Amino acid sequence: MRSTWGLATPLGLAYAAFFVAPLLMLFAVSFYADDRMTVLGLGQWQRFLGDAFHWKVIGNTVLLGLKTVAATLLLGLPLALVYRAASPAWQRVLLFIVVMPLLTSVVVRTFAWIVILGREGLVNKLVLGLGLVISLTQIEMPLLLLPLLSVMARVDPNLMDASASVGASPWRTLFRVILP
Repeated sequence: MRSTWGLATPLGLAYAAFFVAPLLMLFAVSFYADDRMTVLGLGQWQRFLGDAFHWKVIGNTVLLGLKTVAATLLLGLPLALVYRAASPAWQRVLLFIVVMPLLTSVVVRTFAWIVILGREGLVNKLVLGLGLVISLTQIEMPLLLLPLLSVMARVDPNLMDASASVGASPWRTLFRVILP
């Protein structure tokens, strides 16, 4: 049998050349103490790790990521369940709706969110602090839903029927049969 690694090699080399190598170079440069890169030192790292502003930025970034993941899961899981229960015709419609943001240009999506979330935007007037979480949730939703739909399609419907036949509630079926 022929190996398919030959097909992945050019992509791997491009990834290494344009992503990994620059990151490694940036990491190496961070250990120089002067602009001419002649003296090694940890001064850059001491300033970075000792500055409260950087820790606040890191904390805000982690918090934003956690909020976005939670919002995406809270919206994505019910959508995946609706998709699973829908007829094949409706599944195609739902899949199109889920994938449509990926087909729209990033520039168009970003401009639309700026209009919606701007200082005078509708969402900003309704909920001030959630604008970024809402836009990131919309962007990340297809990336959560597509794998989730694939996994849920593999759940045997007989397992859900068996769960209902022994008296399990829909919530118990969700948490004991579908999600695991």
